[in-house]
Amino acid sequence: MVLMQIAEKTLGAFSKGVGFFTRQQRDWKITVLRSNLNMFVYRMVFPYMAIYTRELGATGTQLGIVNSVGMGISGLTAPFLGWLIDRVGARRIYLIGIVLLAISYLVYGLAQSWVIIIVAMAAYWLGFGIAKSPLISK
Repeated sequence: MVLMQIAEKTLGAFSKGVGFFTRQQRDWKITVLRSNLNMFVYRMVFPYMAIYTRELGATGTQLGIVNSVGMGISGLTAPFLGWLIDRVGARRIYLIGIVLLAISYLVYGLAQSWVIIIVAMAAYWLGFGIAKSPLISK
């Protein structure tokens, strides 16, 4: 009995969510799907990044540098992206960010040294910062 009530409430909430999603514009749907796919992939890889980087010979300090460099790049470029979006257009900036994200996953997967992982993480955080800025500015 209780299980049936939980199932009905869950199904009702799910159908409301699907209804909301289907009423949205196509661009918004693509953005939501892209963002969710990116975070899904990142969260699948993230727990293993430290293990992989350590196996390639990085120390704990160097591992911290890998993450800090990437997040620092994302933070430092954010203020300039609004200006660039106004000059070039949000679509182009967004696509540049997506391309950088794809390149970062490829470089990370092919890395033979922890130094290359720094490059991959820098590309990831730069691409992440660039890809999310057009979404925030609209």
